[in-house]
Amino acid sequence: MKKLPLFLIIFVVSINFAQTKMFEISGVVISQDDGQPLESATIHLEQLRDSSIVNYTIADKYGKFLLEDKTNQSKLNLYISFSGYKSHFKVIDLKESKINLDTIRLKFNTNLLDEVVIQSKPPIIIKKDTLEFNVSSFKTKKDANVEDLLKKLPSVEVDEKGNIKINGKEVDKILVNGKPFFGDSPTVTTQNLTKSIIEKIQITDTKTKSEAFTGEDGKKTNKTINLIIKKENNKGKFGHLYAAKGTEAITKGSGMINIFNNDRRVSFIANQNYINVPKLNKLEINAIAERPTIYNEKLRKEKGLNTNGSFATNYSDKLTKDVNISSSYNRSHNHRENQNSKKRENILPDSKYFSNTSSNSLNESSSHNANFSLDIKIDSTILINIRPNFNFRNSFSQSSNYEQTKNETGELTNESNRTSFSENAGYNFNNNLTFTKKLKIKGSFLKFHINNSFNENQSETHLNSTTTIFSNDPTNTSRNQFTDNDNNTQNIKATTSYRIPIKADILFLDINYSISNNKQEKTNSTYNFNNLDQDYTDFNKELSTDSKYLDRRNTTGINLSFRKKKLNTNLGIKHGLRTLDNNDFLRPELNLTRKFKALEVQSNLRYNISRYSSFSARYNSRKSPPQLSQLQAFKNITNPLNTIVGNPNLKSTNAHNFNFSFNRFNFQKKNGFYVYANGSFSKNQVVSKSTIDENFIRNTTYTNVNGNYNLNISANYNKTIKIDSLKSLKLNIRLSTGQVKSINFNNDIQYASKNNSITPGLGFTFHWLNVLDINPYYNLRFNTTKFDINNLKDQTFMSHSLSINTQTFVPKNLEWRNSFNYRYNPNISNEFQKSAWNWDATFSYFLFKDKGIVSLNLYDILNKNNNTTRSATQNYIQDSVTNVLNQYFMLGFKWKFNNRSKAKKRSSSMFSVF
Repeated sequence: MKKLPLFLIIFVVSINFAQTKMFEISGVVISQDDGQPLESATIHLEQLRDSSIVNYTIADKYGKFLLEDKTNQSKLNLYISFSGYKSHFKVIDLKESKINLDTIRLKFNTNLLDEVVIQSKPPIIIKKDTLEFNVSSFKTKKDANVEDLLKKLPSVEVDEKGNIKINGKEVDKILVNGKPFFGDSPTVTTQNLTKSIIEKIQITDTKTKSEAFTGEDGKKTNKTINLIIKKENNKGKFGHLYAAKGTEAITKGSGMINIFNNDRRVSFIANQNYINVPKLNKLEINAIAERPTIYNEKLRKEKGLNTNGSFATNYSDKLTKDVNISSSYNRSHNHRENQNSKKRENILPDSKYFSNTSSNSLNESSSHNANFSLDIKIDSTILINIRPNFNFRNSFSQSSNYEQTKNETGELTNESNRTSFSENAGYNFNNNLTFTKKLKIKGSFLKFHINNSFNENQSETHLNSTTTIFSNDPTNTSRNQFTDNDNNTQNIKATTSYRIPIKADILFLDINYSISNNKQEKTNSTYNFNNLDQDYTDFNKELSTDSKYLDRRNTTGINLSFRKKKLNTNLGIKHGLRTLDNNDFLRPELNLTRKFKALEVQSNLRYNISRYSSFSARYNSRKSPPQLSQLQAFKNITNPLNTIVGNPNLKSTNAHNFNFSFNRFNFQKKNGFYVYANGSFSKNQVVSKSTIDENFIRNTTYTNVNGNYNLNISANYNKTIKIDSLKSLKLNIRLSTGQVKSINFNNDIQYASKNNSITPGLGFTFHWLNVLDINPYYNLRFNTTKFDINNLKDQTFMSHSLSINTQTFVPKNLEWRNSFNYRYNPNISNEFQKSAWNWDATFSYFLFKDKGIVSLNLYDILNKNNNTTRSATQNYIQDSVTNVLNQYFMLGFKWKFNNRSKAKKRSSSMFSVF
């Protein structure tokens, strides 16, 4: 009987929807002044009773539009808008199913050139290089944050980690009223700001302040989102408090307060989580670690614990008309205990061997991070940007690791036990200064950029380890050591660039020069324990280092750019000189000086087929010298089972990289498509080369190889189907495929491998306004690896994943959210669970006029969650399992408050962390 009200509500709403009828409205939008078609004019329909959006479309390059939908209304309001023109309004009588409006002439707005003044705001506006969405036109759940809103926007994708793509292009910056919000992390902004305070979302190509000042194109491969706050929310105090208590001693709490006064903005965020995490079950541990140490056993019996807390504040202000500042501070603390088990099958040209590992670790860390941004516009031609950043960190860690190796017959060949304890402290200071001067000739400028950084890290480590080799002549190596580490890095880089316009606004020549100097000083002093002194007094030279490393670069380059409305292209050439100089004060015979020259080319082409579609192609060649650790002939015996020695004769890697992309979103048909193809080919790629003896002890060095390449193609198609005025279906189809060829060594034998993968995916979102959202997505992955030597067996893997997310919004004031995830990998070894199920649910009830929210969270309802994975390389196949958070329930309460200007009081707005 309790389900009857919900059933009746859905039944009555369904009867109402059944009365809808089809309609079709068409026409052509042109300019009254010159008769030219107005491509990208916005046409949208609203209901008469409440002005809610029914549907919208965009005019094509000929000014034509077609608007199709279903409605139960007899009349609708029609608005036609275009940037710089006065809007057109008409009441549409839907007596006829097909309505042709013929030609609509918009009159040029002489009073406002770049804005559209209309009675009703269109859902979307396209003007110049900016795509703008009217937030009120897109319906979401109550208490939705910006991330929830972005998922509703056409051409926008948000993955489970909060990463955002707009028609395939990654969003790398999110601004609030044109300024950063708590640093550069997009997810901090999207997951903390609520939709209710946002008026508009603007999307542009990513640019630095300097690039925007000079009118440069910026990054065509990345997007920036700018959130425009409602005017009434730009003055007042608002925020929230949240507290929750759960089973398994889990508690959570958070709070946020914002004080806005027009250009001045102060925000505070604080949160604290306390979570117990069950360890791996004993069967999974013992399946791969048959001889655990006493230390391991002790850690297994302890209850896992994860806690994290943070406090952050942000301040931004406009001090004068031409001076803007923004700053933030973040303090965080984390405590985490992990447990991991691995089972690895190692592949040799003529045999196999098996290694099993179990590990436990405890990590505590805390950090303080402060950043500051100052933009000073001296006059209309000079801009100075200053960006200092400071970070202080300290950490504590302790770990226990047990590893054993067996041959093909199951005979134990070696084993090692290792425990360590480490304390670390360090700081980093980084500053960027950019000076930009626009010159007299239009389009010309002089730019100077300097970056300097200082990094210092100190640590103390205690190590106890025992390594046993089981052979005809067994050996046992024990270590009881203390290591004092002191590492310092100083870096300075200066770049200057001068732009010469060859043809105004079309053809430009850039001349660039940069110089950098990186200095690293590294001192690692290791001492063995002396039984007589009962202290760490015996200096171990083999495991110690005392060195100074210099990396000096000089680079000169020219770049030619061509820019038109539809075509943008550039070609750049750089010549670089680089010197690597390493002084080893403990082993002077290993002192090293290497000089490298590099001629690099980069080119870009972008063709705008229309306002909705574009094609781009990029190519670059780069030369990368080997790393110091790969060059220096120092014998690293830190791991007794793997000795590593560098190769001072290595050459620079020469890589050729290219990619092609096509993007299109059709606002008339509400479908989007993008495809990306990228690849890289390398010469003199640096790879590791290991030899393995009869006891499976590795000796590793490095060498250059030719023939490595990487090819990948990915495509995505999405389409929104309007079922009626309240229901819609959004379809998403994805496909990615790739091939990687790698030249490697297996026990000193060179071979080539080709890895092929294909990953199709299919999902859809069914949206029923104010009733229901359903979003299932299925992903299938095929992976094959083939080798060019017969002794290595080809590999084939397949895995499945399925996710289903649902939200219901009835009865009124109740929201029920479900997240269901399923993973299945049939290739996982029998010692591990091949499938993982996870079902989470949240019930939220809104009260006190939506100012209060009572929530019940149910995590891992089926108690089937696990973290089992399989990975494969040319030399091994590995299964691993790591402890994860299992079933718990939590009851919480959130209170939202708002204190705004009474003269502009409207519906409540607030921020939310969760």
